[in-house]
Amino acid sequence: MFIHLNVHSNYSFCRGASKIEDLVDSALAQGMPSMALTDFNGVYGLIWFLQYAAERGLHTAIARFHNVYGPWGTWDGGREKAPAAICRKVIEAKDQGAGTIEVWGDGTQCRSFMYIDDCLTGIDKIMHCDELIATPINLGSSELISVDELVTLAEEIGGVKLKRKYILDAPKGVAGRNSDNTMIKRVLHWEPSIPFRVGLRKTYRWIEQQYFARKAGQQTVRDLG
Repeated sequence: MFIHLNVHSNYSFCRGASKIEDLVDSALAQGMPSMALTDFNGVYGLIWFLQYAAERGLHTAIARFHNVYGPWGTWDGGREKAPAAICRKVIEAKDQGAGTIEVWGDGTQCRSFMYIDDCLTGIDKIMHCDELIATPINLGSSELISVDELVTLAEEIGGVKLKRKYILDAPKGVAGRNSDNTMIKRVLHWEPSIPFRVGLRKTYRWIEQQYFARKAGQQTVRDLG
């Protein structure tokens, strides 16, 4: 059983369950022998989760995701990750003939982004590794990309060159952060390896299809809820 579980300030399972015990007991009641926890905001509540799961005899795996992106992800509305947001902005600017693109910050902020296929492979490997039972581990790419590099790649894919308008007072987070993959390489002899350029091209084309489908009045992923 794989659960995307927010453990920062409250617990949520599809925004429904409110207690960690409910999740563990539900998994056991359904005959599920294991549960995977992805921690994307912090480690608050993690010890509680591990202790209760151990008491109930539930196999646990904990992966900390680093900026997962790819087709079928959120691509507008304010909750999308940077790759999807930049792809959409480039597509919009190209379609509308705007010639400019807004970039939050000064473009030098750096992040690592993990393509969804690598994420799924990593989850499977972690769930089937006895050495990683109840052991937190990073799951992300070690390839560091700046926002400016991201914009340049999206422009290349879209075949357009835009003037950049930097919004210096917009939220931009820390200057740089990527995944430390020392542990995952040692234990699994593997790490996410799909090049960002490859994953972004697939993501751009999917968002482009979604954008023009919505423009034509067709249902899209967000419209379908």
